[in-house]
Amino acid sequence: MAEGPENFDEIEEFRKKRRRGNILTGIAAVSLVVGLSSAGAYACSKWNDIRKDVISAIDRENALYAEEKRQQLEEIVSEIKTPEEAFARINLNVAFSTDSDIKLYGADRWSSMLETYSTQKGECEDGAIAFAAMLSDNPEYEVKLVYLKIDPAVKEIYRKKDPTIQQLDHIIVVYQEKQLGTWGYVSFNEEGEDASKMENPLYGSIDSTVKAYCDESFISYQILDFTAEDLKFGTDITRKFDSSEAVIIR
Repeated sequence: MAEGPENFDEIEEFRKKRRRGNILTGIAAVSLVVGLSSAGAYACSKWNDIRKDVISAIDRENALYAEEKRQQLEEIVSEIKTPEEAFARINLNVAFSTDSDIKLYGADRWSSMLETYSTQKGECEDGAIAFAAMLSDNPEYEVKLVYLKIDPAVKEIYRKKDPTIQQLDHIIVVYQEKQLGTWGYVSFNEEGEDASKMENPLYGSIDSTVKAYCDESFISYQILDFTAEDLKFGTDITRKFDSSEAVIIR
């Protein structure tokens, strides 16, 4: 893992190298077209000498910024002590909609907490992943992502009303307060007046918690396993519903 800079002087030095490389590259390219002048010949010879150094500087700069973002995210996670704090922080920092993936990526895409915080936009799964990430290092809680599969008959009714609808399945989080041994749930990007929902840990199992959340629209569910690293820093961690692992709701 790259070490962060003690100040911005190091990054600024890398930027100077990049600018120098760009200037010399431009002089060398022009000189090849118009004929090698003394300046052009010098630029051509120097360009090869510094090319590797410039590439290394770019990679180093990118690594420094990546580490800075990673550290900022870890600080956010360390600040979150309860599910209520995680729920409030996500709703404050992420604008939810049912079509943000299509607008941002052109397709359904599950984003890690780092990716969601970079865009500050998301759908249900992005909020659920960010919530799970915020509690992933907290020994007082256990969190699971739950993929809810919509009833095909219900899906058909929705699509007759709106043929442009892409995704009707839903992702929620169930979380256990280990001291109590009971489970609650969190759901983001709900339709209607309340943008998100949170239920306190009132249920004795994951199954009873999921069924307490679900209405007649959903037919089955699947529990998804992610590492804390994936939840916080993964890249496009999209998972498809696996019927072989599904639990029937009704």
